[in-house]
Amino acid sequence: MPIQDVLLSISATRPTVTKVSHWEVPRTAIGVRHLLAAARERGIEASDALAGTGLDAERPIDEVTGWQELAVARNLARALSDTTGLGVALGRRLHLVSYGAAGLAALACSTPRNALKLARYFPDRLAVLSRTELEEVGHRSALRFDAGRIPADVRRMLLERDVIAVTTALREVAGRPLTGLTIDLELGRDAAHDELVDALRITPSYDAPATRLLMDDAFLDAPAPQADPDALVEAMVDVAQHLDRRPPRSNVAGAVVAHLEQQPGPPRLEPVAAALHTTPRTLRRQLAAEGTSFRALADEVRRARADALLAEGRLSVEQIGVELGYADAAAFSHAFRRWTGLSPSQFRRSASAR
Repeated sequence: MPIQDVLLSISATRPTVTKVSHWEVPRTAIGVRHLLAAARERGIEASDALAGTGLDAERPIDEVTGWQELAVARNLARALSDTTGLGVALGRRLHLVSYGAAGLAALACSTPRNALKLARYFPDRLAVLSRTELEEVGHRSALRFDAGRIPADVRRMLLERDVIAVTTALREVAGRPLTGLTIDLELGRDAAHDELVDALRITPSYDAPATRLLMDDAFLDAPAPQADPDALVEAMVDVAQHLDRRPPRSNVAGAVVAHLEQQPGPPRLEPVAAALHTTPRTLRRQLAAEGTSFRALADEVRRARADALLAEGRLSVEQIGVELGYADAAAFSHAFRRWTGLSPSQFRRSASAR
């Protein structure tokens, strides 16, 4: 069967999902497993790394949501006095074989470009939290990484991880060094520069307007040495069957997050329940069945909004508190310290230094 037909068939049979927050989409737990391994190596208990996620260290973790992976990353960052080089260490752990059938499908693609296109069909099977987009730039192609929605306290860690993971995958598909590649990073150079260069096998440009991989079309369109159309079809069918075997999810939490992201002022359960055509009591019960609560989701939305506003630097701490619906700056500062272990001012200084 031609690969185009396989893609169309898989797309047609995948269930339609109500629009939910990017962070509520079920995804592979590879990223969380590597975060937990990094925590263990640094003397941090798994229970501490998983705090507030609803995940249990005593049970196998096969799938998570994006916000759960973010929460683990932030727990790890808070537990460490310095996260310099942690993103590099996490990125080094990731190879195509880490992704199971999705990784095998990429290896079997005819060219690196086709492997990048394939990844668009199964983004939740890959350990990349940044949003990526392939663009044409003259006779080159640019893979742009958008990490703008990743909280500032773990943005560098996860962006470094994502860039290393993608460059490693491209190198493994191509079966040779990444010739003609330019890497632009929106990050500043730090003490882990040498380790980053060793992982990327190229010296990146720092303080760029955006993070992107610029690749020659000749490299992207060169035949891949392990290309195998039959193996590609088999691997893609395996991925699709895995997705079909997922237990049904109501995605109530995702719908709540989507409403909270649009709701000005303090988060309130009653209007969200009304918008979802249910009662507050039923909504609480549904969220509990999904391993979360209205307060946890409201905190996550408020925290993400607070991070973005603090990093932006346009509003004062008092103004941000008002924007988020707190009675005064003290209430906002108390909540923010509960989330992050830092005061808003400390977080702002940390974010501006990254």
